[in-house]
This record gives sequence, structure tokens and C-alpha cells, in this order.
Amino acid sequence: MNVWAQASAELADACLATFGEAAILFPGVAGAREVTVIFDEQWIETDPETGVGVSSSAPRVRARPSDFDGVHAGDRIRVRGKAWTLADLQPDGHGMTMGVLSR
Repeated sequence: MNVWAQASAELADACLATFGEAAILFPGVAGAREVTVIFDEQWIETDPETGVGVSSSAPRVRARPSDFDGVHAGDRIRVRGKAWTLADLQPDGHGMTMGVLSR
């Protein structure tokens, strides 16, 4: 592992240890499993090309890429007692995988 990859992994571990919380993943083909995620449901203002701002939430989870092995868009996750669908999974550019959530 190169120096950058090692530093990214250590930062991800520190963030998950500080801000992480338990979530239950329900992958489509495997049994449910518990993972540690960082959950964020920030409010954003979007402008869907109308010139009028629309307030919305943008719920996301971040986790180690290995925690999302075998997980695909459309699979389910339970965080803070709420069930969500993983609408999209993408690398976050900082050594973790981001899952965009929808209901």
C-alpha cells in the first residue's frame, strides 16, 4: 500500500471511530450484516432550472469500501431506525464509499 492509500485508510478509520454508528445492510443476495457508517442528512437548496430554490434533504452514508462488498444500488440499509434504499454507491474521493439514500 502506498503512503497516500495508507494515510487515507487511517483517516477513514479515525472518522468512523469518531463519527460512526451502527447500520444494518440488507444486500440483495447475502444475509443482513451490521456495518459502521457515517450518516449525514443535511438540508440543501436545489434549483431545478426554475430559478426558485427548493429545500430538500440529501441523506448519505459513508463506509469503508470493504463494508459495501456485494452491495449494489437498490439494496436496503437501516440507519437510526429508518429503512432506506441505496440509490447510488460511489467512491467519495477520500478512501471511503458514499451511498446516496432514498425512500
